[in-house]
Amino acid sequence: MNFVLFISGIVIFIFAMKQLEDALSNLGSRSLNKALSSQTDTPVKGILLGTAATAVLQSSSLVGLITLAFVAASIIPFRNAIGIILGSNLGTTFTGWIVTIIGFKLDLAEYAFPIMAAGSMLIILADRSAKIKYAGMAFFAVGLLLVGLSLMKDGIGFITELVDINELKDMPVIFFFILGTILTAIIQSSSATMLIALSALNAGILELPMAAALIIGADLGTTSTVMIGALYGATSKKQVALVHFVFNLVTDLLALAAISFLLYLVADIYGFTDPLFSLVAIHTSFNLFGILLFLPLINRLETLALKTFPPPTESRLKIESVDYKIINAGLLAAEDDIKNLMIQTMRVNSETLAFDHSVFEDNLDDVLKQSAGTSDYNALKRAEAKITKYLISIQNSISTNAESEKVLQLLVALRDTIYAAKSIKDIRQDVEQFSEQLETGDGASHLVIHALHESYQHIVDWLKTDDIPISQLNMMFEQLSRAHGEYNKLIYQLISTGELEREAASTSFNINREILLSGHSLLNAVENLLLEPTKARTLSEVIKTER
Repeated sequence: MNFVLFISGIVIFIFAMKQLEDALSNLGSRSLNKALSSQTDTPVKGILLGTAATAVLQSSSLVGLITLAFVAASIIPFRNAIGIILGSNLGTTFTGWIVTIIGFKLDLAEYAFPIMAAGSMLIILADRSAKIKYAGMAFFAVGLLLVGLSLMKDGIGFITELVDINELKDMPVIFFFILGTILTAIIQSSSATMLIALSALNAGILELPMAAALIIGADLGTTSTVMIGALYGATSKKQVALVHFVFNLVTDLLALAAISFLLYLVADIYGFTDPLFSLVAIHTSFNLFGILLFLPLINRLETLALKTFPPPTESRLKIESVDYKIINAGLLAAEDDIKNLMIQTMRVNSETLAFDHSVFEDNLDDVLKQSAGTSDYNALKRAEAKITKYLISIQNSISTNAESEKVLQLLVALRDTIYAAKSIKDIRQDVEQFSEQLETGDGASHLVIHALHESYQHIVDWLKTDDIPISQLNMMFEQLSRAHGEYNKLIYQLISTGELEREAASTSFNINREILLSGHSLLNAVENLLLEPTKARTLSEVIKTER
């Protein structure tokens, strides 16, 4: 019966931890998103933020997921992300302190059901308030956590019925290290392994050195979760998994070798006499020492990760490396991909219309130079489909009006970018077939093409600076419209003088119209990409205004 209680306690504890992680992540992930984007400009800041975020959210996996998303979206450099990963390792040790205090020292098990009842009441009364609902879930999870703790403490005695404790004491420390590694890799929860160690220590089944070796092994066992998740993931996930594994492997092996020193440290330097507090202090200490050891080596860690798993030579959409549930990072990744699509559209269009496109190579950073496999219209359409699907997934996950408006703007920018490409694609054959006729009139027939080229140069500058002067934007709209009108007049003049055949004239009108629509579509796309919702217009509004 004790065995059943013990196993039930482990299962309930793991489930409760998962529920608590989910609740806290929903309550705090937005704040974490903001902090990650603004407070991680150095590795030291990354370590501090990673520690604090993991301690508060009780989820190193969530912190790691958001960090990966921000790295993939180029919001934070990989070097600073390493600091967050190291800090999250230290942050996980706070779980042991919390469990020791509320589960063993304060013995709050009798309050488990009232806490669960309070949480249930909040969930029932939440109605449409997501914050109240997640707060209720957090309370319920804490109550459930206490139930799991109580069952494990009551059931741990089954070990004495199966194993002679004296035989356990004769086992070498390395045995418990390996046991902790394997156990954590199987149950996928270092917190559960910590609880097992605390329960066994509290019941006198394990002595402190054995329990310390068990949790050191558990620290290494946690890397299995990250490595499994990175097997078929993006390159950035593999890089993070390698950093996590190297840090834990080196830190844990050194901790195992220095276990006598760690025991001396907590007893004689820290002054702990209680074995439970001594155990969690050891856990925190060797992770802290590991961070101090690796802090000067972060550059080498970065080099190792980049050499082992170099970024793919072929370009890919950023959204493919960013989980859409990380809203801020997802929106920024989609925005960058749409910028990239705009660049590709201007490249393809300029090749069709035979004007210089070196401006794209000379004025854009490496991110925007990447082709993302979009060298033709069909590839552009495939990219559009992926980004559209991604943005709709974000739209279904968000709860604020501001984010919803941003998604709609990005969808408009994406759609109009493809319109701009389609308009020029549709006249490709006409341009090639009637290029000589269109050159008549001393080149004046290309007024609208020149206006389009000039607008492209401005768009490049706007995308590079993420700034779009309204007056300059309006001037580009007007310049295209004026050039379009002058081109039409020129075509009529050439018809009347017999210099332009009617078939060529019809084609010229069509080319003129499509170039105008393409130019306005791209200007409207960049307008929606870079301006606030209240300032941006739709293409139909632009056309209506002109009429």
